[in-house]
Amino acid sequence: MERKPLKSLVREVLETSGCLVEEDRERLEVVLSQDVATTLGLKEHQYLYFSPDKRSDDGIFVSYDSTILEHISQLVAGRGLFYQVNLANLYLKQEGLHEAISRKVTFPNSIYRLKSKGKMIVSYLVFNFCYSAISERKMEGLIPVIVNEVTLSTPMGILKYPESSSGYHEESEETGEVARRPVEEVYQIASQVARQEVKKALVDFKRSLEWRLNRDITRLQEYYGTLKEESQSRIEKKGLTGEEKERELSKIRAIDLELRRKIKEQQDRYAIRVEVELATALRLTLPVRSVVLRVRRKKKERDFTLLWNPLLKEIELPVCEACLNTIEEIYFCDEKLHQLCRQCYECPLCYKRVCRACYAKICPRCHAPFPLNPETSSGLEL
Repeated sequence: MERKPLKSLVREVLETSGCLVEEDRERLEVVLSQDVATTLGLKEHQYLYFSPDKRSDDGIFVSYDSTILEHISQLVAGRGLFYQVNLANLYLKQEGLHEAISRKVTFPNSIYRLKSKGKMIVSYLVFNFCYSAISERKMEGLIPVIVNEVTLSTPMGILKYPESSSGYHEESEETGEVARRPVEEVYQIASQVARQEVKKALVDFKRSLEWRLNRDITRLQEYYGTLKEESQSRIEKKGLTGEEKERELSKIRAIDLELRRKIKEQQDRYAIRVEVELATALRLTLPVRSVVLRVRRKKKERDFTLLWNPLLKEIELPVCEACLNTIEEIYFCDEKLHQLCRQCYECPLCYKRVCRACYAKICPRCHAPFPLNPETSSGLEL
């Protein structure tokens, strides 16, 4: 019986690799490029048969056990790891943008006025991270993370946007695509968010392992505690002294050492090793409504841009320029008007106002080094 699924698969792979393929009921007649022929170990003109009773000496029989099938898999290795989607016809909000901003963000130490609004094309990178948590048990999963390539915001809600969000609205304003940030910056943000999401995904897994570890340690403590009590009891009941007492005390010390060794074994057994790697990436391009605010802090001013996302139907949260976390309360520093979160707007040691973007390592007020950000010092390596 002819293996049509395998035949169709081989034909599709060869055609997408630039080969010419003609099909009939018995075989595929293929014309291969020199590179593909070398990869597959075939002649540049070749017949491929898929039914044992139809094969002929003028071609090669292909089955699921054929070596050639392993070579064909090399032609598709790496494909589909990166792709692009363009969502062009989306409705953009025109009115009520000031109210939308007020609902989403606040400016505790500055004032602002609406300078302009417009439309721009913005791209997002969606990273899919695979993770494996390996311990006494194993847990695997996939974490998607989306990052705006212009503002570095992480509007995760886009990953769940409804299809009904699409709808066309004609615009008369000029549309322009903003230059993207370097991919290294975008990936840094994605990695930071991925670490946080992996930790959330592993909460129950970690809780289960901790419960089992505590259970096993309790059993060990009870067992070896009983052995220690027996030795202590012999000393007291028999009134042992001298060498006999020392032998029992030596047993108690040995029991303590063995207990610590057993506990360490259990801790190693239930320790979690997390491996995270990038699986695929998608670039999503869509129009957004841009709102430029003129922000004033004391005597200094700067333009500050917020984006209204048509998939979220709300303002995207900006990111802190020091820690890169998304922020709802936006503080601006006195020196360069960096946009900051509350934590990066003061020293965690002396609690005086300081910009962690201007001074990344040492507080200029108390001259103490800043503690490491727990996110950047995480043991999860991406």
